[in-house]
Amino acid sequence: MRIRAWEMTSEVDDKGVIKLLHKHAFVTLKWTGITKMVLRDFNHQNVLFDIRFFDSDDGIHTILDTSYGLNGEIVSSEVQVEPIEVTIGCYRNMSPRWGFCVIICH
Repeated sequence: MRIRAWEMTSEVDDKGVIKLLHKHAFVTLKWTGITKMVLRDFNHQNVLFDIRFFDSDDGIHTILDTSYGLNGEIVSSEVQVEPIEVTIGCYRNMSPRWGFCVIICH
């Protein structure tokens, strides 16, 4: 799963909209030994609110919490973070709740 991520600043305009987002990067997560995968509501946008990982007796659980679109859970024996691709650019006038955006899922 390839995810575009960025750091949000605390700077907002008079409407409460974030003025600047920076430190953009593509982060690729790779799961091996998948024993459970439940993905719901994949659509044209897919904005994640949070990605959480925790260990249990049946493997590593990845929880995908949504702002809009894709959400779900993956249980696997391993999760790898591939080399991070730093990108240049900033996006203005985005809602403060956005922090991750799923770009490609494979």
